[in-house]
Amino acid sequence: MIDLEGVAGVDAVDDLIAGSPGYPTAQRRLTEEVEVAARALLAAGFDAVRVSDSHISGSGETNLLLSELSVPIELCLDDDPYAEAVFDGVSAVAALGMHAAADTAGFAAHTVNLHSRWSQGGRPSSELDLLLGLTAERGLPFYFATGDEVLASSLPATIPFLVTKTRVGSAFCSLPKAEALERLSLLIRDATPVVPALPPETPIHIRFKSRWQADLAEGAEADRMGPLDFEIRGGSFSSRYQRAWRLTEQGAEGMEGVLAGEVGSPEFVAGARALLARGFESHVGVVDELELVRARDAFLSLTEGSSSESRALRALILHMCEHHAPRAFQRLGLASELETSLDALSLVPATLDAELESDELQARVDARYIEHARGRRGALIDREPLARTLDALDERGDELYAFILGSMANSMGVPVDERHLRSPAPDERVLALYVLTHEILFETAYLTRPFGKGALVALREQLLLAASEVIEAGHVDLAAELLVLIQAMGEQHSKEHVDLLSFLRSKTTETGQVLDASLGVPPEELADHATGLSLLALAGAYDRAQG
Repeated sequence: MIDLEGVAGVDAVDDLIAGSPGYPTAQRRLTEEVEVAARALLAAGFDAVRVSDSHISGSGETNLLLSELSVPIELCLDDDPYAEAVFDGVSAVAALGMHAAADTAGFAAHTVNLHSRWSQGGRPSSELDLLLGLTAERGLPFYFATGDEVLASSLPATIPFLVTKTRVGSAFCSLPKAEALERLSLLIRDATPVVPALPPETPIHIRFKSRWQADLAEGAEADRMGPLDFEIRGGSFSSRYQRAWRLTEQGAEGMEGVLAGEVGSPEFVAGARALLARGFESHVGVVDELELVRARDAFLSLTEGSSSESRALRALILHMCEHHAPRAFQRLGLASELETSLDALSLVPATLDAELESDELQARVDARYIEHARGRRGALIDREPLARTLDALDERGDELYAFILGSMANSMGVPVDERHLRSPAPDERVLALYVLTHEILFETAYLTRPFGKGALVALREQLLLAASEVIEAGHVDLAAELLVLIQAMGEQHSKEHVDLLSFLRSKTTETGQVLDASLGVPPEELADHATGLSLLALAGAYDRAQG
C-alpha cells in the first residue's frame, strides 16, 4: 500500500496535488522509495510486488512514474485502495508513505478522504489502522510501514516503522533523500513481520465535517447518531470497513465543483488546503436575550427613516427573521413592527429607471418582492423598464445588481432575459462571494423555505470554506450574511459558525450597531444593512441553541 503524505521530502500540502509546481518532485520521491522497497522485498524472497496506489492527487492516474521504475510491479488503481481484490493471493502486507489520522497533528492528516473522521472505541483511526485491521482479519503478516512521527506514535510498538518526517514548530522536516532510502532498505532487510492484533468488535464511528454531507449519507448501512455522526455496527471488520467506505463516498456526492479553478491551479490548491484544515468540532454558539434586544433596537433605530432603502431593508430583515428564527422573532415582539413595515412598502415607488442609483433600484424591487411573498396587493414591476434597467446595470459594471434584481423579478413572474439570470463571475473576490450568498438566498426564497436534500451542495461547502477568508479580510457585513446562511444550511454545529459569531461580536458597538470599514466606504453607510444581518444571525443562533 502506498500513499504520498508520508514520503520523505514531500513536506508541503501543495505538493500532494497534481498540476502544482511541487507535484512532479513528489512523484519522483515516491517512485524512488517504491523502487528501493520493491527491490528489497524481492531480495527478501517474495516472488512479486503488488502496489495499491491510495493517494488521490486529482489527476485520476497513478502517482508513480512507471517509466522510471526498473523493477516489475503489479499496479492496482481502484476507487477503494483497500478493496478485497488487493489482498487476493498476497502472502504479506506493507505500507509506504502513510499519514496520521484525521483530526490529529500529523502532516496533511486525514482518513480516506478530506471530509470525514473515522474512529473506533474512542480512538482516531488512520488509514494504516484500517489496513492493519484488514490484514489481521486475513491472518497475514505485516512487514513494515513508513510515515510521519505522529502516525508512528499512534501504532503498536511491534509494527516495524520508519519515521520519515518529524514536526519542527508548525512545519514538518523530512529525512534527507539518501538517508531515507538507505534506512528504508535496512528496515525491510531487518524487519520481523508480525500478524497484527484483530481490531475490536466495536462500531466504526464516522463524523462528517458538514451537515449536508451527513444528510446525503443518511439511508446508507449505518445508524445516524447526531447531526454529523454515524456508527457502523456488526459483522466482520472488513464488512464494517466496506460499509463505512460506502457511507463516506455517499456523503461526498457533490464535492466536485467545490474547489475553484483547474486541478493544480493556485485557486484549486488554496481551496484544497482550506478543505483539509476544516475541523470536526460540534458546538453551537450561545446568544442571550440581552444581546438580541440590543441588536433589535439598533436595527430599528437605523431604519426608522422614510427613505426607500430604510423601508425595504426593515421589511426584508423582519420578513426573513419571522421564518428563519421564529422563537427569537416572537421573543423580541417583532410581529407588530413587521406589519407596520409591510404597510410602509406602499410608499416605496415602483417605477424603475436606469438613472437611479443601484441601492435605490434594489430597494424598489425588494419592496415589490416582499409584497409578492406576503400575498399583498402592491404595485407591479413593469417588464420593459426593468429590461432597460438591467441592461444599463450590466453596461455600467453592476452585474451583481442586475443578477439580483433580475432573479427577484423572475421569481415574481416577471419575464427576464436569460442572461440576467446567470450568475456573474466578478473578478473581485468579495463580489463573487455575494453572488454565492444570493444563490443560496434564491434557493431558500430568502430563508422562507428549507433546503432540499442535496441542493446546491458545492455552493454550501464553498461558503463554509470562505469563512476564514472573510474573517481575515475583515468583511463584517459578508460575515453576518455567511452566518445566516450557515444556519439556514443546518451547519450551525461547525467551527465556522462559532468563528464568524465571535468575529461579528468583535465588530459590534456597545449600542448594538455593526460597522464594516472593509469595502472602501464610510462604515456608517453600511451600518443599517450589517446591523440587520447581525440581528438575523443572532436570532438564528438563539433559535438553534434552543434546539
